[in-house]
Amino acid sequence: MNTVTINKNVLVLDNDPYKENDGRIRIADEQGIYTVTAKGVQKLTSKNRFICQPFSRVTMTLHDQNGYYSLLYGNTQKYYYHIPQDLIMQTTCSLIHEILRSHMMDSFLIMAVENMWKSFDQQDGNGYTWACICLRDILMKEGIAPYIDGCVQCGTTRNLETLSLPHGGFLCRNCNHGQFMKQTKEELIRIYSLFHVREDRISDFCNTYTWTIDDILEWAEWYQYYMHTQIHSLQFLKTIR
Repeated sequence: MNTVTINKNVLVLDNDPYKENDGRIRIADEQGIYTVTAKGVQKLTSKNRFICQPFSRVTMTLHDQNGYYSLLYGNTQKYYYHIPQDLIMQTTCSLIHEILRSHMMDSFLIMAVENMWKSFDQQDGNGYTWACICLRDILMKEGIAPYIDGCVQCGTTRNLETLSLPHGGFLCRNCNHGQFMKQTKEELIRIYSLFHVREDRISDFCNTYTWTIDDILEWAEWYQYYMHTQIHSLQFLKTIR
């Protein structure tokens, strides 16, 4: 078995106990998400214990044995320590992390995840907005984003009044027939803007629109519905919500 030593600059998404004193750490960078075995990190005296904390950006030196990674050592660049102190913030981040496990990573998603952490940590009001941006990016890449350029049934751009989960997009007044609750024009514009904002205008978008935990629940439900899957963190977030 070939073994090489590699260095990675990564985000630590989560960790789990493994065997008696070891851990399994899930990390992410622009190339993907990896599971790393960390020897002895459950011990209080472990030199690697701190760098395995979720919500951290770290540099890690790893043994790579044909895609099987084990941690040698590393350094923490930034630890967003306020997130684990708030159960709702922590669970929201865990929800995003859980969905990310099934998807390809890239530089934009890495940036969005870390900005979500940073916003929650600083409590600047944009944490849920960045979480929505993460979900938006995944929905678009999966091809399950809502149709928001007109009515999903008849195609008209006039008299749009609601977003329908089972229909997969906006409905106009005639096609809705009172099935789903009407939304304001401002609410529909906000949804339209989320899926049309360019990556280089994200900062302006965050300063213009405010998103909440209810929006996270809505887009996570959308993902769950169209991917035919169950998001365990979503059920827990609903419970504590």
